[in-house]
Amino acid sequence: MDSNMFIGSFERFFRAVIKAQSYIHLKAKPVLAKTEAYFFVKSNQKIEKILIADILYIEALSNYVILYTRNKKHIIYMSFKGMESQLPRDLFLKIHKSFIVAVNAIQTIDNNEVILADHILPISKSYRSSVMDRVEKNLFKRF
Repeated sequence: MDSNMFIGSFERFFRAVIKAQSYIHLKAKPVLAKTEAYFFVKSNQKIEKILIADILYIEALSNYVILYTRNKKHIIYMSFKGMESQLPRDLFLKIHKSFIVAVNAIQTIDNNEVILADHILPISKSYRSSVMDRVEKNLFKRF
């Protein structure tokens, strides 16, 4: 076997590996770090800054998500799953297949509902245990 042929095929293989790694890194969307206080979204032909502290909840709407903040709602062309995967998990909680709430915005949990400032959202049966597990971590108990 000719050594030049081996070197040529190795170089092609190496370039293919580099190209595959680049593709994987481009596809991977980073989750916001705890230190990030904001992110940007494209809404109504504009790029808008969203402060994480202002988010109340996020609602799924077909191929869109509606992001509710304290002052405004943003309709964003993005999948619900895509939005969920990029949010900091310690600050947000999925309570229903169509709703994610900001943990800091929760005022009350009453049976199968989460109550925020002016909104009442359902907790689905399939997410109830994960919601309660999360709440239990910060629940003061009688000793």
